[in-house]
Formats: sequence, structure tokens, C-alpha cells
Amino acid sequence: MHRPKITGGVERLNQIAWIVTHWEEVDSDMSRFHRIDDSPSYPNGARWFTRAERLAHYFGAVRAAVIRSVKHPEPRTFDQVPPVPDNSMADELGLIGTYSAVPRSGVSGA
Repeated sequence: MHRPKITGGVERLNQIAWIVTHWEEVDSDMSRFHRIDDSPSYPNGARWFTRAERLAHYFGAVRAAVIRSVKHPEPRTFDQVPPVPDNSMADELGLIGTYSAVPRSGVSGA
């Protein structure tokens, strides 16, 4: 079976990564504003993400989290990034083997 190549995967992943770190707020607001009570089983992923991306514009939990993070940003270090449980999603997005493209200049131990 031929799968279409996903382009722009890294950029898109960066755009929606906040959803994972604010899952409880997103799930709550999806229920409140869009009447989606069981987000993981919602049948239309594209529509779900489109709605989730707009949640910061409503007066809800996501907006409050955004305001908190702007007023009191938490410093993040590389070791705080959660590990990817397996490579299946990264492989589908074409992310496997792309780390060598990162410039190595100025990185200690490179």
C-alpha cells in the first residue's frame, strides 16, 4: 500500500505541540465550546485540530494557560522534552534521520 509523503511535518508538529503539554485544558475547552466530550475518539482529526488551534481565542482554560505562560514563562531544558515512545509516527512524518541537518557549530561535544 502506497502512503502519500507528508510534507511540512516538522513545521506542523511545532504548530500543534502545545496541545500535548496542555492536554487537560484543551480537552476541557473542546467539551465546553465544541461539545466534543471524548477528544481521543473524535472521528475527524483535521477538524479537531482546527478547532483546538482556535481555543486560545475563547475565554476558557487554554486562554488562561496561554496568559500564565506569557506572564510567567517556565524555562525548559532539553531533558524535559518527553521521549517519543516509538518511531512509527516520526517515520510517517519523515523525521527519522533528519537530525543530522541541524548545524553543529557552537555545540559542545560536536
